[in-house]
Amino acid sequence: MTKELKAAEKRFRIIHGKDPREHIQPTKRWPWPKKWALSGQPTRVYYASDRRKPTGKMVQYYHDHDDSVELWEPQGARAWGRPGNLKVYLPAVLTCLGYALGIDIKRLDRKYNFIECTKRDMICTNARGNMLVFVDLVKGPWAIIIGDKLEVGPYGIEH
Repeated sequence: MTKELKAAEKRFRIIHGKDPREHIQPTKRWPWPKKWALSGQPTRVYYASDRRKPTGKMVQYYHDHDDSVELWEPQGARAWGRPGNLKVYLPAVLTCLGYALGIDIKRLDRKYNFIECTKRDMICTNARGNMLVFVDLVKGPWAIIIGDKLEVGPYGIEH
């Protein structure tokens, strides 16, 4: 087992309080996009977990981000994206946090948009817990949120 996979398992135990069933290893399933574009600042992320309410519905969460985070998407994904150099290490192993539901974003042109996720989208983190990765389970990673204060810990997304 690789060092990164062990770290991802440890992160999962910290977040969920149980052993992981499965990790996503994006480099084995899909190639990472080679060119990225800065799309803007995500203001809120919506997601759901495996937990269920007594009614059977999934428990849904949201997390408000401050101005220190950025949303990056593959170059060409959005008309308003600005090509740039994504200066982060793209992880070989991801730990799933839950099902991605959507992202509120303040675009570079100061307009606001909601990016709706599909039923195949998961929200994940890297082994260090300092990055959020949105993954379509068929097509692969399609967005990354990074920021100096971003951290995924035992209480979920923090900063």
